[in-house]
Amino acid sequence: MKPALSELSSQLAGAVEHAEKSASSSLAGLAFAPRAGELRPLCSALRIGVPRVPIVQTYAAAALIAIAYMSVATPIVDTASTREIPAPRPERSVTCDSSDAYRRDVDAAIRALQDRYVYLHDKHVDWERVMLVARREAATTRSKRDYVGVLEALLDNLYDSHATLKANTAHSPRLVPSGLDLWAEWRGATAVVTAVRPGFSADQAGIRPGMIVTMVNGVPIGQAAAARLGPAVRRPAPADALAWGLLSALAGRHDVPRRLRVRDASGYEDDVALDLAQHRRVDDAGPEPLVESRRIIAAGSTSTISLVFGYIRLNALGDLASVPAFDSALAKLRDTRGLILDLRNTPGGGSTDVAETILGRLIARAAGYQRVLPRHDPGYARIVRRRGPWHYAAPIVVLVGRWTGSMGEGMAIGLDGMHRAVVIGTRMAGLAGAVDDVTLPCTGLTLAFPTARLLHMNGTPRERWIPPVLVDFTRVADAGKRQHQAPQSLQGPVVGDIVLDCGVMVLRGLAGDKRASSVTRLTQRCAAGVQK
Repeated sequence: MKPALSELSSQLAGAVEHAEKSASSSLAGLAFAPRAGELRPLCSALRIGVPRVPIVQTYAAAALIAIAYMSVATPIVDTASTREIPAPRPERSVTCDSSDAYRRDVDAAIRALQDRYVYLHDKHVDWERVMLVARREAATTRSKRDYVGVLEALLDNLYDSHATLKANTAHSPRLVPSGLDLWAEWRGATAVVTAVRPGFSADQAGIRPGMIVTMVNGVPIGQAAAARLGPAVRRPAPADALAWGLLSALAGRHDVPRRLRVRDASGYEDDVALDLAQHRRVDDAGPEPLVESRRIIAAGSTSTISLVFGYIRLNALGDLASVPAFDSALAKLRDTRGLILDLRNTPGGGSTDVAETILGRLIARAAGYQRVLPRHDPGYARIVRRRGPWHYAAPIVVLVGRWTGSMGEGMAIGLDGMHRAVVIGTRMAGLAGAVDDVTLPCTGLTLAFPTARLLHMNGTPRERWIPPVLVDFTRVADAGKRQHQAPQSLQGPVVGDIVLDCGVMVLRGLAGDKRASSVTRLTQRCAAGVQK
């Protein structure tokens, strides 16, 4: 329950008085403190005195602003940019379980998208039709459960995997990439599998890179992909819309088992059932360790010398507990000749609070790692600063893939942009932009969508950036058996992981192994699938 304004004022007054008594007089000349006159109106309204010590004024200003927000609105925190956006609150007399209320919420959602969605003008969408269809569907909705489907259909018009509803039903579409276990791309009119998520249903059913998907649940793949697009997407649909439709069709819905018809290189076609009881479904994936680590011993320049590399895999960039777990793992690997940072299992993205803090252990000095271009505000660079009593100084290789999402993508382009690591793998998830949350006034449902573009420090949009060492599983002989980063491999020898093998190969060159080829030559061999 929200504290009363008078209670907050009393607490702040006590805190200010205590801080003034404790503050050092040497702080009195700080230039960044606000002027007392700037605080006087707020302090007067809250019936407290203006703080006298400048540093206390600074903290008081932040607290006063927070109190002002709490008195009029519930803040919505964006984990990507850590900004707060006050959401409009409904009048007390409004009933929020009626079709009229649902229609007003639709209007609020569309206004928010039109005002703040950073890719609004990039989309091939008839916005008048978006509003017409959404309002019509809301008018016939009789339950909040059904209304979730209305909002999901509205967002389908954006064909943007980073624009989502933070609620779902049993019939909701699975999210991409977190709800997807195979990745396919259009090559002409053909849907080619380019990656499979290790250990999940598609992998267990025998789907492999290079296979061609021809049907999903009895529907030709082209029709299934087109059917996932919202009705307001103008036809002919652009390539990025068709790519989104393909992935969404392959992900399917939570309550509908998938059956794919696939064709292999020999031309043999087969129907493959996914989501079986014996399969590990993405819906049922259990918790994984926040951080996994081990040592990898690679043969050195002579038969008697070996190189020891560290390996750290991050699985939860949205959990602050990942930071001390990473610090602990890094401390154990401090003496290694190089580090492999595996970001291939970060489909849910994460928080800058986690990612930037981790990056701070890998750099010698502060540097920009990602550019941010809000829709309405000036652009700026996100800065990462060195953290801790020491930093890891040996060479670093970063592993990425289609399940490297959002904040994982930010870390990869950041380490590349700071010239701190070599990035190896397939293209990443391609989640575009920094996401903010907007909560609708009546239903309380929350939309999440990009409000700022994110770019590599060289200006390349993050979603279009390609790893310098690009691995194409469809080009690698026997790729189906060797593309996996099997979780169990962390407990023993690394088996059948092309990208990790490439990482070790390149790291040997970076670490100065005389027997290794030049780094340039090694990266070429990795991309071609040559592992020796």
